[in-house]
Amino acid sequence: MLKFIPESLKRIPKKCKFIPARLDSFIQGSGGYKVFVYINLAILSLIVVLILVQQSWINKEKKAIKEIVDVHSMDKKLNTDKVQNESENLKVSTGLHKGLSQEEPHSKDELLFTLKKKIKEANLYFEYEQYDKAVRLYEEISTAKIVFSEKDKVVNNLAECYYYLGDFELAKETYHMVLNGFFDTPYRLNAQLGVGKCLIHLGEFGEARRVLYLLVAKEAEYDGKTEKSKVIEAYYKIAESYIAQAKEHKDNAQLISNHGEL
Repeated sequence: MLKFIPESLKRIPKKCKFIPARLDSFIQGSGGYKVFVYINLAILSLIVVLILVQQSWINKEKKAIKEIVDVHSMDKKLNTDKVQNESENLKVSTGLHKGLSQEEPHSKDELLFTLKKKIKEANLYFEYEQYDKAVRLYEEISTAKIVFSEKDKVVNNLAECYYYLGDFELAKETYHMVLNGFFDTPYRLNAQLGVGKCLIHLGEFGEARRVLYLLVAKEAEYDGKTEKSKVIEAYYKIAESYIAQAKEHKDNAQLISNHGEL
């Protein structure tokens, strides 16, 4: 009767050689239930085969994932090495290799490529309001000794980072860099508004209103929604400056009054 036992169940270790004999004995004694026994054995064989196939698939997937991870790690290492090489190339291009004019354009192209990657990374942090991470990248990018087209945006976003991180003095200075360094920039209006907002936080209410009134005075020149929204915000900040100044006067008067009572 062993010939009726599936081949997959016969391929078992020597220690388990008694299993086919036991199965044969069990089948002999099953009487009219042999068909059901064979069906169950067939199902059991199929399950074993499926488990083996599944295990094979899992092993293949693990191997594929490991290869992907290894490739990613290698790419990351190569990118890190490339950035370091670019930094070294920049130093060398201003020193020992200064006379090799044919290598300078290549080094500048690589530097510009790296710079654009950093700008994308900084912009991503900025959009997700991770200003502490964005500010470090923007500071590094803004001091790069190379001309690039997005510098006005970088300086503007750097000022915004300082503002949202609460460094209003540094934010004000950086907004002024946008106003004084880029005359034809779409961020000029935002920078002017930013200066006004910083001055309010610094308690320079009169100067803040002067800057903001200069902005709203040109309201008729602005057509776009962004410009209009900046004008509306400027009006709001003007009102806010009066409220903040009044509150400051009230607090000072209360302090003087309490001091007099003492």
